[in-house]
Amino acid sequence: MKKILLLTTLFLAFACSKDDEDSNECLICDSFGEGADMTQSELNGFCVGATAEDGSTVTKEAVEAMAALLNFFPGTDCSVR
Repeated sequence: MKKILLLTTLFLAFACSKDDEDSNECLICDSFGEGADMTQSELNGFCVGATAEDGSTVTKEAVEAMAALLNFFPGTDCSVR
């Protein structure tokens, strides 16, 4: 349960708009394992260079960190593409 809460918190912290997608490097998940409790449509727009809700710019490191966090769940296959 703590993992899901952490994942949700991180996702909300970096939730971003699609207005500033000037990079082709986005978080793409081919599959979600049990416990990931997320869908690809919820991750749409989570791309390098996008603007987060707090006005900051999403970095490649943030996208890679989210991919690593999601891949912690067995059966989840996420990468930056």
